[in-house]
Amino acid sequence: MTPELAVAACVLAAVLFAGLGACLVLRFLKKLAVAMAYAAAFPPVRVALTEATLDEAEDPEALEAAAEALQALGYTRTGLWVVDELDGVVILGLVHPEEHLLAAVMEHPAVGLIVDVVAQGSEGQVLTVTTTEEGALLRSPPFKTSVHVRDAEPAALHARAKDELRRLGWRPAPPGEGFVAAFEAGWAREIAWQCARGGPTREEIAAHAARMESSLDEAQLEKAWRALHEAALDGLEDLLRLEVEALAERMPDHLDDVDPDDLIFVHEVYTREELQERLGFWVGDETTVLPPGDSNRHVFGQVMARVPLDMRLRHVGSLEEPVPTEVWTWPADGPEPTEAESWPSRRGS
Repeated sequence: MTPELAVAACVLAAVLFAGLGACLVLRFLKKLAVAMAYAAAFPPVRVALTEATLDEAEDPEALEAAAEALQALGYTRTGLWVVDELDGVVILGLVHPEEHLLAAVMEHPAVGLIVDVVAQGSEGQVLTVTTTEEGALLRSPPFKTSVHVRDAEPAALHARAKDELRRLGWRPAPPGEGFVAAFEAGWAREIAWQCARGGPTREEIAAHAARMESSLDEAQLEKAWRALHEAALDGLEDLLRLEVEALAERMPDHLDDVDPDDLIFVHEVYTREELQERLGFWVGDETTVLPPGDSNRHVFGQVMARVPLDMRLRHVGSLEEPVPTEVWTWPADGPEPTEAESWPSRRGS
């Protein structure tokens, strides 16, 4: 693994979401009769790369041909990996040491070969130029620019990336950390943003269905959105739980009496109806009603202040990342709950 490996590597997750991740999110549109396919399509919040050989690829010749075309443009190979959480995904990584561009040749079992050229700016900006149109109608994070050029040859992708960088007015960042660590962190960043917005919107889903020449009636659209939204909420809860677990390692005295499995997260990604449904379960009384108000966190706190003590959840802290969240836990014997401190985000440490 060369030092140049890390050039723009932390954006490869964004590349994968533009191609592989988006394929996973949108694959359910081809399987509208299978409700579980909706939620199963949402990408994992964390991935891990493992070194691989070409024997694990379905079409090693196609991977090799694309890699050789990139090498002719000045790219050098950095390695070959599989993604532990994504069956059948093989990634061949390359880097252009002079122009600080990263290329990824990826094999996906559902869509075949995907080639991406990527760059990262010094302030975290991301540029992705990809051969797949999957994800073209998905909203991109504010830090990311995605360009979809269907079935483009590697030379055309490389030239388009350079043109886009000139248009954007920023230069790729110099090499940084290793490929695998940067890849995994970049994937987490991208998926955290997707989870924090509650997954694809109804409009995005409908637009993708139309592109695939598949019409969705109102009930089908709502079913598809609801399942992906719930999957995004599950992913967000996983991310918040990881955030608390990391903080618990740094602040054991503050969190030593908190069971991670008993954490309850209240944030603005919930619709008010979703929070109302959960409230009844959490306090064991479906007649408890949220008062009017603009903030889920505020109205939930109001309810906790007025419910009987034996139903009152204990407020244990506040998080700012990946979304502003109040963290509660089930009632427990001990001192009356007091106002909890706002924990520092590990992203800022």
